[in-house]
This record gives sequence, structure tokens and C-alpha cells, in this order.
Amino acid sequence: MKKKPSNLIPLCFPGIKKLLLKMKLTLILVFITVLQVSANVYSQTSVTLDIREKSIREVLKSIEQQTEIRFFFSDDLLAMNNLIDVKADNKNIITVLDDMFVESPLTYKAYENNLIVIVPKNFFQQKKITGIITDNSGAPLAGVNVRATGTAVGVISGADGRYSIDIPVDAKKLTFTFVGMETQETEIGDRTQINITMAESAIGLEEVIVVGYGTQRKSDITGSVVSVSNEQITTRPVSNIFQALQGKAAGVDITTSIRPGTLGSISIRGARSLTASNSPLYVVDGIPIMSGSGIETLNEQDIQSIEILKDASATAIYGSRGANGVVLVTTKRGTDGQFQLNYSGSLTNEQMVWRSEYMDVAEFIEFSRWGAYYASYVPATGLYTRLPGNTPTLANDGTINYFTAEPVAWQNIQKGWAGGTWDPSKVENRRRRASSVISR
Repeated sequence: MKKKPSNLIPLCFPGIKKLLLKMKLTLILVFITVLQVSANVYSQTSVTLDIREKSIREVLKSIEQQTEIRFFFSDDLLAMNNLIDVKADNKNIITVLDDMFVESPLTYKAYENNLIVIVPKNFFQQKKITGIITDNSGAPLAGVNVRATGTAVGVISGADGRYSIDIPVDAKKLTFTFVGMETQETEIGDRTQINITMAESAIGLEEVIVVGYGTQRKSDITGSVVSVSNEQITTRPVSNIFQALQGKAAGVDITTSIRPGTLGSISIRGARSLTASNSPLYVVDGIPIMSGSGIETLNEQDIQSIEILKDASATAIYGSRGANGVVLVTTKRGTDGQFQLNYSGSLTNEQMVWRSEYMDVAEFIEFSRWGAYYASYVPATGLYTRLPGNTPTLANDGTINYFTAEPVAWQNIQKGWAGGTWDPSKVENRRRRASSVISR
């Protein structure tokens, strides 16, 4: 036999029971008054409309212009563009809305603060789906996004992996998404409880990145690292690695010269010094290359990957040498298994598209004679002390310092006077001797 609970209010204080009863009645009256005020706002609002073949969207705008009521709806509701006819003469707003949506797939719900929300009719026809979300090991997953496919209705799973979502009755699927997990979709059917086991996504998370102290998974990297694979390097024929890296690494400025045989340069995140070198440190298979001309001699087909360490954490591994960044090059290695032989061939041709025309030795000698002639002008007499360049003599050439200052050059000029008259064809036109004459 159950015992009745003892009275919590002592009988010695009979006034307290009456006071509590008054408080309850007062609270009920306040609640009813609030509801009546909210209902009276719409019951006292009337509109006058005479609209033909206008969209629901335009009709609601006309109502807003006459009243203080505001309508809220989604732009994705195509039914808002349906054409309707509305005729009302000082008619209550609720009655007008009822007539507007009687044959429409839309309906409305009135709230406080003069706000009316337009939604599909099946929005309020919902069913509840519950379940538990776990990983492959059976541990619950918290923070999983659960959404009714094709709608904006969604919830987040709790710390115990449980979720509860109210979805429209016409929803067909549930979509489960979580960072690091593969997105899953499942049919709802007649089920009210759906348990999901999510699998880890291996796309991009298991990729191995070479760092200064070994290798790490891409998902574990916290520093700023850019990785360029062999497939990216060999997508186009190039003459060196610098050209292959252009446009492949964000934050890395790579310049190449159009001059044949001239190498480019790499600048990571701009120039860091006005006087010192801004070149990064190059490391090939763990071996630092002290000169900047170490990696362009590598065959791009032999490179497995190139990683570029861009942030200051590179100095923790390589010291001050890594202050301008580090370029890590990993070459291909042999692997166990069946023997494979791959061949890749390419041919590149470089040539200068424009080249200046230079004087030969005979032309430069005549040019020097004219220079000496114009330099010998005496303003006081208005005369020149040397002969013009087109009437040379051996004695005149002997007074030109450009010729006599270099013994080898003077001997070459004297060969042109071997027959007693000037013969430029007898002057040797070798590049070494020509440069010797030009340097003077």
C-alpha cells in the first residue's frame, strides 16, 4: 500500500497555502493576457486589396505597405512566383491569408512582433528520426552534421554520438558529414531510428610529406609546406627544375632568364635582406647543397617530389641557413617487386632571337683613328694635329695611345702595314686579340 506524501506546508501556517494559490492564478492570467494581445494584433489588422494576376511575392509586398506586418520566406520557394487574384475590402489579414493559400502548396505561421513566416505546407508535417553515430572502432562521434538531403533542416550529434532530428515527411535521405570522415547518405524509408558507422577518409590525409627531420602525414603538418609531386614536375618539357616549379608552389617566386645557359632563382615569400643573399637552402636526399646551382643539373624525371619549407620553423632544423626557406628534393629510389624500365626522352633547343652586331678589328681600328683625329682639334688654331681616319699612315698610328699601349695589339696593327700601305685584311681578327684592342 502506497503512503501519501506528507504535506509540505505546515498546518500551522494556513495563510501560505492561500498565497500560493493566488500566485498560480495570477501567472495563468498573465499568460492568457499575452496570448490574447498577440492574437489581437492580427484580429485588428485589416487590408483592402484588388490585385489580379500578380505573384504571391508581390501580394505580400502590397500587404506590408498597408500594415506593420512583415513576411519572412525563403527565396528558394518557387511557389512564391505563382500568380493569384486577391480581392478584399477592409478584410481581416488572417482571412485574406487563408484565402490566398487555400489552393497553394504554401502556408503561413503567425508569430509575435508582427512577423508571419511563409513555409511549405509539408513543413509542419514532420517525423522524428533518432540514432547513434560511431566510428569503425565503435566509439561515438560528437559534432557530426546530420541533415535531411535537399533541405536546410539539420542537427549536430551530441557527445555520446546520439542525434534526434525532425524532418519533413517527404524527405527521402539523411546526409552525414564530419571532418576526416567520408560523407554518407542513407535512405530513410519507414525507419525512425538510423544508426550510422562512419569510415575515415583517406583522401589527402595519408599523403606523406618530406620535412627536414623525416616524413610526416600531410594531416599532421602544422608548418607552412608546399609539396610538388613528380607528376606536376613532368607535365611539360623544360630545360631545368626551376622552370618546372614555376606556377606550382604558392608563395614561391621563381624567375628564369631567357639567355641560353643562364639559370633562374628562387625567392620564398619575397626578399628578406637588402645586402645578403635571399636564396633558399637546397637539400637533396638529406644532403645540403651549399651552392645555388645544385638542383638544376638534376633530371626532372629522377625527382620523386620537391617540398618547400616556407616558414620560420625551417631554422629550427637547419639553423640560419634555412632563414630564407628550404627546398627539399627527394629523388626516386628502387622498390621491391617486378623489374620495370621506363624511358622518357625530350629535346630542347635554345637560341638567341636578337644579337647585337659588333665591329671586327679592322673596323675598330678605323673607328679609333677617327676618334683620335677629332680629339686632336686645337681651338686656338682651328686645326687638327692628326690625320683623318680614312687617310692613315704608320707614323700617325704610332701617336695613338689606343694602339701603342698594348704591345700585342700594336704588333697586330703593324701587320697591316707590312706592304708599306694599309691592308686591313692582314690584321688578325681573332676574338682574343680583338677584345684586347677593344679593352684599350
